[in-house]
Amino acid sequence: MSIAVSALVRPSRWLAVLCWLMSAVLCMTTFSLWAAVADAAMYAIDYALVIVCASASLALALFPLLCIKTLHIDVSRTGQIRLPDTSPESATDRSALSDNCSEVVQLLRDSTLWSWLMVLRLQSVTGNVKVVYLLPDCMDRESFLALSVACRWIANSHAHPASLSSYPAPAAD
Repeated sequence: MSIAVSALVRPSRWLAVLCWLMSAVLCMTTFSLWAAVADAAMYAIDYALVIVCASASLALALFPLLCIKTLHIDVSRTGQIRLPDTSPESATDRSALSDNCSEVVQLLRDSTLWSWLMVLRLQSVTGNVKVVYLLPDCMDRESFLALSVACRWIANSHAHPASLSSYPAPAAD
């Protein structure tokens, strides 16, 4: 069995809708808190709570706009993950994807792999960490399942107990 997968990942509409719904809930909470404390004397904690809710609402409303880039993920049969550059500028420079235009990344241990959601934390050779949120509407069903299996295989094959040696040993009493 080969785990080689090539998937084109589009931004998730479900994630955008869920973020905007949660943003609306936080916005309504902000207005409710503001109206409730406007009648009484407002304390610093009341202002802080209103500001936190309004900030979270704004951040959640803008989050889907940050995830609008289409991404290409290639997993080789040995488990190497590549993120080819799919920007329009690079497409004019080359006719096909090559090794020079792809970034090799490593799947980090704290990635989330569920049957309906994958949160891939990918670290490049330079140390930059990229987080990719994948829901089933990001790609066709077969690609989602194949990528899920490949990521699970990579996570299981790289989970060696020897890699825990970087953690300090418990102190002896």
